[in-house]
Amino acid sequence: MIKILEYCSFFASFFKKYSFQVLLALLFSCLIYAFGKESRAFVIGYTVSIVFIGHLSKSFRPSKYLMALSLTFIFTLVFILAFMFKSDSTQGRILIYKISFDIFKESYLVGIGLGEFKQQYLLYQALYFSNDSFTSKELLLADNTYFAFNDYWQFTIEAGILGLIALALILSLLIFLIRKALLKNRADRPVVLLLAVAQLLAINVAAFFTHVFEKLHFQSLYFICVIVVCYYVSASFKRWSLLTAGIIMACLLYLHFKLPLHSYMAYKRFEEAKQLAFAGYSHESLEILTDIYPSMKSSHQYQMFYGEMLLKNEELPEAEKIIRMAVAAVPANSLYVQLGDCFQRQKKMVEAERAYRLAVNMVPNRLSSRYALFKFYISCNRITEAIKVGNDILSIPVKIHSNYAKLIKSEIKTELKKLFFAIKNN
Repeated sequence: MIKILEYCSFFASFFKKYSFQVLLALLFSCLIYAFGKESRAFVIGYTVSIVFIGHLSKSFRPSKYLMALSLTFIFTLVFILAFMFKSDSTQGRILIYKISFDIFKESYLVGIGLGEFKQQYLLYQALYFSNDSFTSKELLLADNTYFAFNDYWQFTIEAGILGLIALALILSLLIFLIRKALLKNRADRPVVLLLAVAQLLAINVAAFFTHVFEKLHFQSLYFICVIVVCYYVSASFKRWSLLTAGIIMACLLYLHFKLPLHSYMAYKRFEEAKQLAFAGYSHESLEILTDIYPSMKSSHQYQMFYGEMLLKNEELPEAEKIIRMAVAAVPANSLYVQLGDCFQRQKKMVEAERAYRLAVNMVPNRLSSRYALFKFYISCNRITEAIKVGNDILSIPVKIHSNYAKLIKSEIKTELKKLFFAIKNN
């Protein structure tokens, strides 16, 4: 027992003496982890945190030269990571900013509504690629995108300039609290406070370059760090900070797990339905999917799978209804292809063509969407349009050289030969 107490005393005194070094070691560990995960956003975020915490060291002597050197280092790092490391990703994000600016212009004051970016962005991307003003590089970079890869820009689009002003006020309050906590605890600089400040800084900086705040673990970490800062601001904060932390965490967990908890049995049956479908028992699977509809209708995964199964079983009016729900929640080019198939089988040819063309323009580098449109024109005997789409498929650059892409191009060549032969003989 005495030995244990001696060890505890040793580690306590060691930690107290080298707490600042331990803090830097933790932050460097986070930085190395970010490098390992190839997360450029958090590499920048933790670099800024380390530089900032280093400036808070008791041995640090502030000077304009060191401040300028630190800022130069950070901006150089941002430039290198943006344009010399995963440069295609950077260009893809520039394309997202370019298209999303059109969304912002249409509703710049109050925004399009919180959470609406993922419903709206792909429709604007489809509009952008429906014109001929894009480059071949932009065509290759386009994807099913649901985030602006800049949380502040996405929030501005969703909440407008008024929302941005509110956000700026909240961040200003946070900066005020951090400054007050650091000044009040200047003598001892508790390592827990410094760690919380470092994490807040890393997350806020990373949010400029990727989507962070929609993830539960980042939300939880962020609020815990804010509570830690408040705890060190004043004695009055200490009395309610732990209670507030508990309430906020409980609310976050409830909001995140609300649907799974309320629909646990329905989720289990949904998994059973998927297994039955994969095993070839589509009718049995469809019976379960129909039965759990009241509990699962708001789940996007359920909507996509249920719509697909209804389409396979030729229950077309119901399939159209469910696929429309899925498209309205989270659009994707593959869902619009399914919707086009559904319309075509119901002989709604105008709606089918519109859905297929929207799928093509939404993510123009996906050959599957173009192939679906090509087959649609063939089935309608619209030879001129079919030839144009077929030639487009053969001429556009391929993003991923897969066997599936080779198969589509091979089939297109065969079909075009048949069409040219038929035209020649006529």
